[in-house]
Amino acid sequence: VVMFLRDRRGVYNRLMGARERYAESVGFFVTGWLMHWFPFFIMGRQLFLHHYLPALWMAILGFVGTLDLFTRRLSRKVRHVLLFGVLLVTVRMYFQYSHLAYGTTWTREGCMSSKWLRAWDYDCSRYPSVKDAPLAPQAPAAPQPTAAPEHNAPPEAQHFDPLEHENKLNEPAPRIDHDKLNSNADKLNSEMKKAATTTKGADKGPVPKEEEKDENFVGGDAGHDHHTIAPLH
Repeated sequence: VVMFLRDRRGVYNRLMGARERYAESVGFFVTGWLMHWFPFFIMGRQLFLHHYLPALWMAILGFVGTLDLFTRRLSRKVRHVLLFGVLLVTVRMYFQYSHLAYGTTWTREGCMSSKWLRAWDYDCSRYPSVKDAPLAPQAPAAPQPTAAPEHNAPPEAQHFDPLEHENKLNEPAPRIDHDKLNSNADKLNSEMKKAATTTKGADKGPVPKEEEKDENFVGGDAGHDHHTIAPLH
């Protein structure tokens, strides 16, 4: 802008050839940054980080070219010190604002202190406050007697972790030992057959002996006289 105003006044500074060199590089990057940033600046809708990524790369390249332009007449040692300072500031800014890009742990006080302007309206209320941090653990108090629970009292809510429940459901089934299972089945069958044989023998009992026939009905004893009935004429 300064060079443009000086040109309008008739003062044309070539800066020993550096003007043409940097006008083709830094001027291109600055123009690209302005063209990528200004449309989103005038928008009233909600914007996200990816809307500013093209402008960010143009701004980084333009900043490096501008720094080289204004420090080209300084000694190498001074330029190294300046570059080292810029590097420290860059690392500091990264650790301060990386929470917005990566969603890492942050505090409400740190979020509020990162706002340089009041117009920066990113929400800090969703971060926990340092004042809300849990206190140091204290010694456990003596147990107090509790009243007997009422019969009509509703049951206490139990903690249910859906992730733990799903992990239990997804656990692999235990492996079945088929050899051991077959061996137990054969042993059970042999015991059942043995028990059935023993029960059958107990129900049958001893074989009864044939009863002796009464000889009186057969023909009497050998010592008795046999009487012959003569037939009637």
